[in-house]
Amino acid sequence: MAVSVAGGAPRLRGLRRVSQPPSIHLDAALIVLGCASLAGITAWVSLGPGDAEAHGAVTSLAAPGMDLIAAVLLANAAARTVNRRIRIAWSLIALAMLVYALGDALWAWFAIIERQNVFPSAADVAYTSFYPIVAVGLLLFPAAALARREAARLTLDSAIVVVGGGMVVWQSLFRPALAAANPDPMTTLLTLGYPVGDLVLLFAVATIALRRPAGIEPRALLALVGGLALMFVADVAYGELTIAQLPEQGWVDLVYLASSLALAAAGYFQAHPLEVAAGDESRGLSRWLLIIPYAGLIAGYGVLLASASGNADGQLGDLLNGAVILTVLVLLRQELVLRQNATLLADIARRASEARFRSLETQASDAILLVDPKGMVAYASPTLERVLGVGDEAVLGRPLARLAHADDVGRLESLIADSAASRPVSPLEWRLWGRDGTWRHVETVAMNLLAEPAIGKIVLTTHD
Repeated sequence: MAVSVAGGAPRLRGLRRVSQPPSIHLDAALIVLGCASLAGITAWVSLGPGDAEAHGAVTSLAAPGMDLIAAVLLANAAARTVNRRIRIAWSLIALAMLVYALGDALWAWFAIIERQNVFPSAADVAYTSFYPIVAVGLLLFPAAALARREAARLTLDSAIVVVGGGMVVWQSLFRPALAAANPDPMTTLLTLGYPVGDLVLLFAVATIALRRPAGIEPRALLALVGGLALMFVADVAYGELTIAQLPEQGWVDLVYLASSLALAAAGYFQAHPLEVAAGDESRGLSRWLLIIPYAGLIAGYGVLLASASGNADGQLGDLLNGAVILTVLVLLRQELVLRQNATLLADIARRASEARFRSLETQASDAILLVDPKGMVAYASPTLERVLGVGDEAVLGRPLARLAHADDVGRLESLIADSAASRPVSPLEWRLWGRDGTWRHVETVAMNLLAEPAIGKIVLTTHD
């Protein structure tokens, strides 16, 4: 770890030093309040008294408050971000949660105070506005710099997630909504609009998770992806219950509350990052992100198997088409990964070979010179000076014969010429002028490697 001094103040390189702002106590209090609220409501819904209607009323009243906590903490994360693009991204996500809080507040008003039908209602306008706002915010995060093949693999991973999740949305929401044929066009539009919003949300979540965007604290990214994934699960479950005209289940509302709390945690983590060593912060994150494509596979093939076992009205053609697309994507990804692994192994082998060669050069008792057919030196091993007492500056780019004794110049040039012509050559003893001003008696063996693409020279192995 290096230490530099600028303006008299030491600055550490390799560690990110984070000072705790005064608002950390308020932010932490909001997180504790959210956790306590979720824990208390979960315990009351699971173990406490009351019927389903009472449980729904409590969760409906708690939802706007949890959304506002998330909006405040996300806005705080935006305010503490220096990068303009990232600040706008966090601001849009905070705005999306504020809009969602409005939807939950309207829902609670219509359901509890007015006691009127809440679907369709003004709450749905707020809910459906949430999806495009949060999607734009997610896509604004700048992607990390990736190699072309890595970017291609992440694109395939995103496609796997979207296709797998799309199969779930199609089977659970789209198909039943289309089959219902509700006479009210607004109800039909909203019934189809929510699945579209979920697909947009799924695409944005897969994109941000797999691109590993720069400028986001790793814990914040995990909380953000986890919160939006929970919202997707709750949306699908609630849509199925609504289409089937089944009573609302308390656990769905708890999942919505948990998703808002996770988004609040994302804002907290982004505003108050940990002090970590540079490069270490993304290692744990990478392990978690590896499961995302597999989640898409499990979702896609799982809904196909579930529909096949339940006969699903005998309509499996669309799901089979989705499964075929999913399989093709997996095969393409596997082929790409195999090529990446082969390239990586070849690179590792090449680097290991080069390392061994350098080690042999350093420890060898002979000096190695690479010359062209005219005897010009193109390379000299590090042992040249130690073995022969000649610095590489005296030979590189120059004829080797200029260091030979006048009586030996012709024989040395003949050795090189015969080797270049692939004629048989014998080891040559000759005299080389050393840096210490004395003649050194050396022996040289020549090998023609002009045809080798990696070398393309005549190799002269010389020892004292």
